Amino acid sequence: MGGTFTGAWTRPILRQNAAGDARDRAGAMIEAMRALLISANSERINMITIPLGLGAVAAATRRAGHDVGFLDLLPEPDPAAAIRRAIAKHRPDVIGISVRNIDDQARENPRFLLAQVKPVVETCRECSRAPVVLGGAGYSIFPDAALAYLGADFGVRGDGEAVFPALLECLAGGRDPCTLPGVYGAGRHSASNPRFSEDLGPMPMWDEALRQAADPATPDLWIPVQSRRGCPNDCSYCSTSQIQGRRLRAREPRQVAEHVAMLARAGYRRVYFVDNSFNIPEQHALELCDALTRLATGVLWRCILYPCRVCEELVRSMARAGCVEVSLGFESGSLQVLREMNKRFTPADVREVSDMLGAHGIRRMGFLLLGGPGETRETVEESVAFAESLRLECLRVTVGMRIYPGTQLARRAIAEGVIKDEDDLLVPRFYLSPGLEPWIHDRVKPLLRGGVRSLPPMLLNEVQKQQRTIGTLRAQVAAADEQTRARDEQVRTLTEQMAALTRAVAALSDRKQSRGWRRRIRVLALRRPLGTGLPLPPGVPDTGNDEPQSARVALEQFVYDNVELERLESILDTFNPFVAMRWIRQEIRHSAFLRWLFDPSETHGLGDYFLDLFLKRVARRSPAGGPSVVDIDSWALSRAVVHQEWHGVDVLVQDDTNRFVAAIENKSDSSISFPKSARVGPRAAGCSCLRSRMSTVRYGLPCSSVPAIRRSGIACTRRSTPTRRCSTRRRSLFTRSFGPATARNG
Repeated sequence: MGGTFTGAWTRPILRQNAAGDARDRAGAMIEAMRALLISANSERINMITIPLGLGAVAAATRRAGHDVGFLDLLPEPDPAAAIRRAIAKHRPDVIGISVRNIDDQARENPRFLLAQVKPVVETCRECSRAPVVLGGAGYSIFPDAALAYLGADFGVRGDGEAVFPALLECLAGGRDPCTLPGVYGAGRHSASNPRFSEDLGPMPMWDEALRQAADPATPDLWIPVQSRRGCPNDCSYCSTSQIQGRRLRAREPRQVAEHVAMLARAGYRRVYFVDNSFNIPEQHALELCDALTRLATGVLWRCILYPCRVCEELVRSMARAGCVEVSLGFESGSLQVLREMNKRFTPADVREVSDMLGAHGIRRMGFLLLGGPGETRETVEESVAFAESLRLECLRVTVGMRIYPGTQLARRAIAEGVIKDEDDLLVPRFYLSPGLEPWIHDRVKPLLRGGVRSLPPMLLNEVQKQQRTIGTLRAQVAAADEQTRARDEQVRTLTEQMAALTRAVAALSDRKQSRGWRRRIRVLALRRPLGTGLPLPPGVPDTGNDEPQSARVALEQFVYDNVELERLESILDTFNPFVAMRWIRQEIRHSAFLRWLFDPSETHGLGDYFLDLFLKRVARRSPAGGPSVVDIDSWALSRAVVHQEWHGVDVLVQDDTNRFVAAIENKSDSSISFPKSARVGPRAAGCSCLRSRMSTVRYGLPCSSVPAIRRSGIACTRRSTPTRRCSTRRRSLFTRSFGPATARNG
C-alpha cells in the first residue's frame, strides 16, 4: 500500500462504547474506528520496560470513543503469530506501532534495534489493509528516516495522546491526516512542528491494558510514572528536547500522587519516575514529595536528578516520601568536559548532591560518558578518579557519544568531518575524541568488569523488601508527626491556660498579704511621710524626695490610680471551684484531686507539668540540704507513681528513677500534727509546720540511694505494696504549706 492518503481507508462503521459515541473536537458525531496498538519493543535494556506511552495513547483513544486493541510484543515468544492473532481478533481500521529504541547506543558492536521493527510492519501488511501509523520516542528523533525505512503510512511526532485520536478523526471523516501538526506521511516532507499539549492534566496516565505486561509479583519490575515533560537544559548530545520539547509542562503534584496511590492499591510497590530531571523545577518536586508523604502510599521509587542546585530539604523530602534510588547523570568529573557538554553544574555540585543522597540512605547510580569533545587522557583519568571517590552503589560507563540529528554534537561532528551533512544518522554513528583509541578501552575495562557495581539479584530483592518496610514506616512516622504537631499545639494552649490558673492560685494564696499592704499604703499616704524609716512596700516608687507633700502625692497616685492593683483585686475575687462544690472540708476529695493532678499518666494529658511545678515550689521554700530547683528541673518525672491513702498517707509520690519519695498530708479543721506521716519520716526533728488557711503538706525528699529506698519499703510500684516501714535514719523531710485555701485550722 502506498503512502498517499486515500479516503478508501475509512471504514464507515458506527460504533459505541462505554464512553458513548465517538465525536470530533467540535462535538459532532463521527464514525468510530477500530485501532490496534502494538508495542514493538522486544529488548530489556537495564530493566523490564512497560509501554507507558502507548498505554496512555490507548486510554486517550478509548476516551475519544474508539475501539482499541492492545498488544505488547515483549513477552511474546513468537511476535509474528501474536500479531496475526490480534489482527484476526480486532479487525482494525488503523494499526499503530510504537518505536521505543533505534539502537542500544553501544559504540562497540552496536545493535540496530529498528531492524527488529521492520518484520512487525511487514506482518501487519500481510494480514491487514489498514494504514500503519508509527510513533514513540525513537520514531520522534528520526521521523522521516524511520518512516521510509519501515515502510509505514504515517508517523506521529509529539504528544500521541492528543495527535493520534485527531488522526483517527481525520481518517473517519475522509480528510488528510498530514494537515495535523506533527503528522508525517510516507514520501512527503510537509509535516509541521510537533504538537505538544500545554496542559497534561486531562491526559491519561495509565491504561488497564498495561496490566498484561506488569505483573506485581515480578521482583525487578518498576512501574514508570511521568509527572512532567520537556527539557530546557540543552545538553550538547541529547535528543530529549526533540521528543518532548524544551518547554516544561508538569502535572499537578496531587494528581501524580493519587496515581501512585492507585498503583499501590493495585499491588505495585516500586515506581520509576521517568522525568528526565525530577528536580526541575524544584518546587514541583517538593510539592510532589509532600503529596506522596501525605497519602502514605508505602511505594518505593527511583528517579533521575540533575545535580545542580539541589537543596537538602528536597533530598530529605524525597527520602521521607519513599525514594530509594537516584540516577546521577553527571557524565564527567572534568570541569572542562562538562563545559563542552553544556552542563550547568560542576564536579563540586555533583559531590555535594551525592553526599546528601548517601546521608539520607538513598542509593546512587552514577553515569560516565567518556570520549566526547574536549576529552583527553588526563580528563578521562580525572573523571574515573572522581567517580570512584564518590563511592557510588552503582556506576555505568559508556565510551563514545551517539550522534543525534539537530544537536550541537551533530553540528560539531559535521564541522570536524566525522559525519556528512546529508547523513540521516538513523544507523548509529558515534563521536570519539581523537587520540583516545585504543587506550581508553583498556583503561575502562576494570570499571566494566566491576562494571555495574550492584547487588546480586537475590540480595537486591531482600534489600528492596526491607526498603519497602522502611518506606511504610516512614509514612507512618510522617502521619504520627502530624498528629504530634497538633497535640503539641493543644498542649501549648493548655499550658498557657494552666500558667494563668497558677498565677491566679498564687494571687489567692497572697490575698491576705496584698490587702495588708494596701491598708499600710493608705496609712502611709495619709498620715506619714516616706522619710520616717518605714520600708517601702512592693511596687511603691522611690522618688528620693523627703518632702512629705511630694511623697503623699506619689502614694496617693499609686493607691488610687494604679491599674495593676485593680487587676489584682479582680484576680483575687475569681471563682473558687472548691467553694462551689463544697469540698472545703473534704480531705479525701482534696487528696483524690491532688493524686489525679500529680500523676503524669492521668487523663489530663499534661504529663508531669503539675508535679514538676509543685516540687519546685516546695524546694524553693525548703531548708538547705535538699534538692534545689535546678536539680528538679533536670528530672524526668514521667515515670513517677502517685498513690492515695497508702498506709495511712494521704498522697504518696514515688520515683525510682530520680530517687525521691514525697509524702503529702492534708489537714482541715484539725490541729497540725502528723501521726500518720511519722511512718515515713521523723516525727519532729528537722521539720517545721506552718499553720495557715491551706492544706498542710508534709514533703519528704530522700538523700539516700534507690536501693536503700527499696530496702526501706518505700519504693513501690503499681503492682507491689510495700509492707515494711521506712527507716527514719535514711530520710530528710521537711514540711511546707501548699494548696487552695481551705477552712480554718482547728
